[in-house]
Amino acid sequence: MVLKNEIKISLDKGKLRLLMFLAFLFAIGGVWVIIQSDHMMSPARPRALLILVGSAVIVLAGVCMVFIFRKFGDTEPGLIINDDGITDHSSGTAAGLVPWSTIERVDMARVKSQQFILLFVKDADAIIAAQSNGMKRQLMKMNQRLYGTPVCINANTLQCGFDEIYRLISDSFERRKELDNM
Repeated sequence: MVLKNEIKISLDKGKLRLLMFLAFLFAIGGVWVIIQSDHMMSPARPRALLILVGSAVIVLAGVCMVFIFRKFGDTEPGLIINDDGITDHSSGTAAGLVPWSTIERVDMARVKSQQFILLFVKDADAIIAAQSNGMKRQLMKMNQRLYGTPVCINANTLQCGFDEIYRLISDSFERRKELDNM
């Protein structure tokens, strides 16, 4: 039961730099909201709310920058498709190895202009529980609530486009199902 050769898709360091820059701009925006809160407040926007929003933006941007910064030093491919399954290292919520035997279905979702590849798995709770990072577990639980699966692959950080990655994963999944049914 052999699939085609192993497929490795590298992280795109240029895309990572762009994402880091955007996260930095969001952090600067959060600081600006806090600094300007005296001038921006109104009955509908009390100063405390503006400071809370600015702080939340800074924290979220900071978390994103930490995840992105870690990926700069990552020498592993962002995505590997082989006989074992799909190994995702493309984002802060990457699940790692998802064996073919645990994947029930491959689909896609779109949120505004963002597209995600969804891997529906037999035991989502086990995949979430296997994560050692508490924040990652929480983000995967959020994915489970929003999309019905904790495993969402985003092509934004990869050197290959979304359509090509979706085709590679879907074709490999279908070939694997055919081999398993023989």
